[in-house]
Order: sequence, then C-alpha cells, then structure tokens
Amino acid sequence: MMLVDFLKEAWASTDYSYHKIFGHTKEEIVNLIQKYGAVSQSKALGNDECKIIREAIDDHIGNNTHHNTRVWQDEVCSDSRIYGFEAVYPDVLKLVDYKRFVELGEKYLGKKIDSFFILAARLDYKEGNIGSGGGWHRDSPFRHQFKSIVYLNDVDVVNGPFEYLIGSHLSSHKLSNFGLSSLRKMRFDEDELKGFSDRKLFSGKEGDAILVDTRGIHRGNPIASGTRYALTFYFWTTAMPSHFDNVINGQGVKL
Repeated sequence: MMLVDFLKEAWASTDYSYHKIFGHTKEEIVNLIQKYGAVSQSKALGNDECKIIREAIDDHIGNNTHHNTRVWQDEVCSDSRIYGFEAVYPDVLKLVDYKRFVELGEKYLGKKIDSFFILAARLDYKEGNIGSGGGWHRDSPFRHQFKSIVYLNDVDVVNGPFEYLIGSHLSSHKLSNFGLSSLRKMRFDEDELKGFSDRKLFSGKEGDAILVDTRGIHRGNPIASGTRYALTFYFWTTAMPSHFDNVINGQGVKL
C-alpha cells in the first residue's frame, strides 16, 4: 500500500490540465489532437450508462461460454478484452454517442470513416501485469489512426491509466528522437523512453473520453490497484485489418 499511496500523492500534485478540453468546437479539438496526439474530454458518457455497460462487460467475461462470446486475456489474466462488443451487446450503440466520435475522426483524418468496432475491456490488478496493450507501442508506424477511449469508472495513477508520449504521432518527432533506423519500429522498451519528459498519464473520471492518434507511442500503464473498465472505438477508413479476424465478435459496424 505504501507504493500505491506514494503514486496517488505524486499524481495529485501534478497539473495535467493542459490536455483537458471543455466546450471546444470540433475544429479546436482536432487542432489539439494534431498538436499533442492525444486529448481528454470530460463526461462523454453519463454515470448511469457507464454502470450498465460495466455490468454487461462483467456478464460477458464471466459467462463467455454461455453467451458464445470471444474473450481474449493476457497471460496473467489481468487484461480481459471483448473485441466487437457491439455484436454481443448491441445496446452499447444506443448508450454511447459514437456518431460524435466518427465526426471528430473524419475531421482529424481528412477521410470518411468506413467502419468501426468497439473493444470492451476490464483491467484487473494481477501481480506481474504489464498493463493494457502489452507495453509501449504504435498501432502503425506510418498511417495516422484515430481512436476514442471511454473510461467506465474513475481511473487514477494506480488504476492503469492510458499513457502517451506527447508529439510522437508526428514524423518530425520520430526522426529527431529515433532516427531513420526506427522508421518501421512498432514496439519500444521502457529503457528507450526513460529520457522523455513528455510521457503523459491520462487520469479521468467515470465517463471521460480520450481522443487519440495511435500512430503515437502509447500504452496502458501497468495497473497497481483495483480495476479499470473502458471502451475503445477502433475506426477504419479502409478495410479492417485481417489480424482481428481471430479475436473479433461479429464484423464491425459499417457506416
């Protein structure tokens, strides 16, 4: 508990408000994503809706055989994921204003979004966990990718918050910090990123969202206590990559 208390105290004394957006226009939000790579939005989803979705996630993870739901888990059973949550729990599309995320994504990418799916995830503290996503990585070394992450419960420094290397979605950042030899590199060790001061943890309240270009380097911070629930919206301007075929429920949502 001493480590947990120390992390909480350190977090409380740090101002991360620069990446918060309150009442900005869509154009202003897109400009912030272009500059930083990731920003957070307060109250994208109400508390009642968050509670309903958390209960649905627990039900499908605990009774995946009964529901015929594909559930992916990491080696220590800390990170539990339901890819294509909308296929097994269609009501989620009524509870979340996904159309606003689509509009922001299209403005950011400058292209029409063709389809999306929702990843529902529950991250539980287990000794030896490395966080959501398996450590530091980019989703693509070249193509910009827009995602929206919605926290379904309060998340602070000990609950495995999303972490992002600010500016790493930009080619200039990649070249100046990693050089030509790392242009195609997708995964990074902790030691490679120790010297960067722009590593930002995104804490949030229940219902807060993170709007992010996952071409940038990111991870789910290793969870030190409790549980983190989240929805992640994966948006595609082209065909969904085939590597999801073996884990996804359904075929995504065509727009």
